[in-house]
Amino acid sequence: MHFTRVVSTAACIITSAHALSFPSFDIPSINLPSIKLFTRQSSCPAVWSSVSADLTSAFVTNGECNDLARATLRLAFHDMGTFSLSAPFTAPAGGGADGSLLLNDDEMTRPENNNDPVKNSRAFLLTLQTKHSVGAADLVAFAASTAVASCPGGPLVRTVVGRRDSSAAAAPRLLPPGFGAGADHDAILALFRDKGFSPSELSALMGAHSVARSFDQPQLPRGAPLDSSIGKFDVKYYEEMLAASPPAGVGRLDSDVNLSKPGTTVGDQFKR
Repeated sequence: MHFTRVVSTAACIITSAHALSFPSFDIPSINLPSIKLFTRQSSCPAVWSSVSADLTSAFVTNGECNDLARATLRLAFHDMGTFSLSAPFTAPAGGGADGSLLLNDDEMTRPENNNDPVKNSRAFLLTLQTKHSVGAADLVAFAASTAVASCPGGPLVRTVVGRRDSSAAAAPRLLPPGFGAGADHDAILALFRDKGFSPSELSALMGAHSVARSFDQPQLPRGAPLDSSIGKFDVKYYEEMLAASPPAGVGRLDSDVNLSKPGTTVGDQFKR
């Protein structure tokens, strides 16, 4: 996991009428340079209640999470997923959850970000940042937690605010491809081990595709869902990935197929 230097911290609880509790995962011990943490506030700053209301209103349609919620989860992963244990830690941040995807235009020219869903989510979040005068890194993390809770079945996530923003572009080529070179099981597992993920945690992270669509993969129809219950967080994604073929209208990324194969390190986690 990745921690940046902070000015102050406070824990905020995302609330949802249809969120469920999921088990937590072990956090590996990671050696980082000395980081000064100030006293945590006793309660979540009031501004985040207003942010939460705006996010929830935008993320829920007919009782389920919508495309903006899905796009925001994707944007958050693309901001946070650039963390690497092998990369140098450079203050005020070292890649990862630093808000650089909102603050650095160059990152938006990369293929994984240069698409309508990520662009739309970024524009929405930048508008909220201006409206509420909150940090970019905190807003991305808080929005991701709210997007998860907006989906029926999504877990409630305690979100700590107080991150230090960085406008420096994250290092490139630290996100997994859906197809082609680098989409094989071993390459993706190595990529996520370098981020501090165990095989079981990577398998759990893939569950985000329960509410995902494909928008920039030429191998799949535009907007193809990766799960037959696209508006809910459930375990159908895992069941459908283990089936011989996907349900009608559901797409599959080669990366997901490769990671879910029985007998592989990550694939063997799918039935646990």
